Amino acid sequence: MRFAWDAKKDRLNRAKHRVSFAEASRIFEDYTYEHVDDREDYGEERIFAMGLLRDRVIVVIYVERDDERRIISARKAKHHEEEIFWQAKGLKPPR
Repeated sequence: MRFAWDAKKDRLNRAKHRVSFAEASRIFEDYTYEHVDDREDYGEERIFAMGLLRDRVIVVIYVERDDERRIISARKAKHHEEEIFWQAKGLKPPR
């Protein structure tokens, strides 16, 4: 699976959320919980994905373009999102 992103947006994301898009792409190496982000009409189908990165749940928003996933944003999951992730995975959150 190939990944792509805008370099400037990656720098801004790292500064704001302390996670690079290269790091964020690693969540797809293991279990991910995904659904279509249909809160707005973005002009293309955006996917909301959650997975583990360094023992924390990360949210990655991406679009499928040609044969690659183009990452739009990545951040630490909010508490309620973490709960959804662990429930979807069939586990209790580690606390």
